[in-house]
Amino acid sequence: MKHNLKDITFTVPVRIDSQDRINNINYILDYIYTNFDTNVIVFENGPKQVLQLEKENLVYQYTQGNGPFHRTKYLNDMAKLAKTDYIANYDCDVIFPVKQILKAYSLLKDNKVDFVYPYDGLFVNITKHVLDNEITNFNFDPVNLDPEKYQNFGRNSMGGALFWNKKAFIDGGMENEKFVSWGCEDWERFHRFTKLGYRVGRIKGPLYHISHSRTQDSNENNPFYQHNVTEFQKIDKMDASSLKEYMKTWPWLY
Repeated sequence: MKHNLKDITFTVPVRIDSQDRINNINYILDYIYTNFDTNVIVFENGPKQVLQLEKENLVYQYTQGNGPFHRTKYLNDMAKLAKTDYIANYDCDVIFPVKQILKAYSLLKDNKVDFVYPYDGLFVNITKHVLDNEITNFNFDPVNLDPEKYQNFGRNSMGGALFWNKKAFIDGGMENEKFVSWGCEDWERFHRFTKLGYRVGRIKGPLYHISHSRTQDSNENNPFYQHNVTEFQKIDKMDASSLKEYMKTWPWLY
């Protein structure tokens, strides 16, 4: 049975830097479309176009780029394209038990939160072998897939996926495009929105991350990493008033 999420748009940025990425994004799109009647925007950026995506209620865009992956900008561009009241900024390598996504959606619909993580911070790494041999019908319920059996990347993660009231996302500054490639953007976003008074929720349960090879856009070796750290530290020291003044200088908001 498909669950009705017609008023959400899943926004998925991706750079195809390995076969793993191709496998993973195809898997998560099958997962989304098997379980939900919803909308998806996929934004591919890279030296050459790799994906050929044609699905109902899916918008696919590609831009050529050889430099670092500017994920924050692509998420903002997709949010502006989305025509729904809610958006789910969604990595191309993550999966959740369906009931966690439905609970996150309910919190938004009931106006109890402005943004919500569809998991409690537990970030579990699984391999393609696990997908092929231990998963049927996209059943990621922890009863069937014990998260304690697999590699643990942390219990207080702020990345992977985040469900938003779109108006709150835009009013709170969207993604900070000063963050380029990988590093600290997930923590900055949480600190900024909570500092500004937006209501946050978390859903009990794990995130399952599908393992992939890592390039400089997914580790600390990228040339923007220290710049990202500095930007996060600057915002972390600001109070709400100073932060609002600083956001007035962000060109992507105007």
